[in-house]
Amino acid sequence: MFTVHEAVARFFPAGADYDHKEADRLITWLESCGYAVVPKSHNAAEPPAPHPKSGTVAPPPVPSTRGAPFLRLVK
Repeated sequence: MFTVHEAVARFFPAGADYDHKEADRLITWLESCGYAVVPKSHNAAEPPAPHPKSGTVAPPPVPSTRGAPFLRLVK
């Protein structure tokens, strides 16, 4: 799992690395607007499991990251 700073920096590619200065600017701007970038819980990221049909058992849900960082904005 990435830190919040690293996850935001990944939105700003710069050559073979990421632009950490732009990430700092975005995080600072969001904080000045009253927001915070926080890790999203895995439970909130997954849709609710459908109810199984009568007589069948649904497999347990498997968390899917799909390569995306789990972040959300809170105010």
